[in-house]
Amino acid sequence: MQSILIRFNTPIGFLTLESNNNQICKIEKDSEETKIYQQKPEDQNIINAKNQIIEFLTGIRQDFNLQFDIPGSDLFYKIYEIVMQIPYGSTISYGSVAKKAGIIQGGRVVGNVLAQNPLPLLIPCHRVIRSDGSIGNYSLGGSICKNYLLTLEANRVSKEKK
Repeated sequence: MQSILIRFNTPIGFLTLESNNNQICKIEKDSEETKIYQQKPEDQNIINAKNQIIEFLTGIRQDFNLQFDIPGSDLFYKIYEIVMQIPYGSTISYGSVAKKAGIIQGGRVVGNVLAQNPLPLLIPCHRVIRSDGSIGNYSLGGSICKNYLLTLEANRVSKEKK
């Protein structure tokens, strides 16, 4: 089956979503000049993914109900699984992820794996921060985008506690 791509605008800018065999396989940030691959995709999975991502980025949704493909080696899979367990509105350090994955002093390894995360948001690597509390970088739009996501989640959690 051929990959299906869709490009759409969100609060963090234009994103491109790719679906292959009814599974989301890539989310990327685009510039406004990027070509629109398919404005009205026939694939319901990618339309559903687009809608869920917009809901997430506007604070309506806290998690996703999507089928997606987790790529990579066993190490990548182990790190991604740990990251997907980080609760909405919470953060954890790269070093703590490494420790949970059994990688001794592997914060840098975790950072390198997450820098290659093809599914940011679905595998919420924005919730992984440096041990000194600074947020670090983010593959889906840099530190500005990462800060937006962390603030969005913290504000929603704060409102729910009131």
